[in-house]
Amino acid sequence: DTWGKKALDFVLQALEIQRAVHERVGEARALNNIAMIYENLGDPQKALEYFDQALPAMRAAGDAGGEAVTLNNIGMVYGVLNEPEKALDYFNQGLAIAHTIGDRDHEALSLTNIGEIYSMAGKLEQALDRFNQGLPIARAVGDRAAEGQLLIHIGETYAKLGRGNDALDPFNQALSILRQTRDRDGETMALNDLGKVYSILGDKQKAVEYFAQGLAVAVQVHNPLIEAALCHGLMLNEQENPPLSI
Repeated sequence: DTWGKKALDFVLQALEIQRAVHERVGEARALNNIAMIYENLGDPQKALEYFDQALPAMRAAGDAGGEAVTLNNIGMVYGVLNEPEKALDYFNQGLAIAHTIGDRDHEALSLTNIGEIYSMAGKLEQALDRFNQGLPIARAVGDRAAEGQLLIHIGETYAKLGRGNDALDPFNQALSILRQTRDRDGETMALNDLGKVYSILGDKQKAVEYFAQGLAVAVQVHNPLIEAALCHGLMLNEQENPPLSI
């Protein structure tokens, strides 16, 4: 990735300058940025090496907001590395700081990340609790993207719990937001989720309706992965095969 390597060279130079002038906040943020570039380049271990330097630098500089961000970033790397306990530890630390300093955006983000880890671990009730805590915060700060994401998570968690009827409302709310914000990929995923829930509930006609709507959008935005999933859903429900699992 040429862009990533150029960005890395630039931020490494910035780090040296910040260190030379003893600018603690700038140094801490440069370390965090270097770590994020390594993460984007697919090198999580190198990312951790720099995040582990950034964290004490943020603390030494008294940058609580930066500390909350870095804790979340470290949690995300451990999530990628399939170390859920470590991920949860860092997300919870980030959540506590974000809550203390009134950083509502990162509070919602931390709750979403914690919910995702619980969901992956099969702890669905705990996941649902964190998503439901994050939702009013995302609404309060007007973060429509986060609100839509949390509603999708809530719907998917209800579906996994076998509560298909409860999943419909959050999915429909998410669909409305995704359409308003013109997130076409998100819209196709919400339509696919609605199709799957109606299939589980045995309403083949509704399932086909949502899969067909989703397929039309997926073709427009050239998303072959979700297109294939939607075609599969259509085929199963038009043939009146057994319902899909979500």
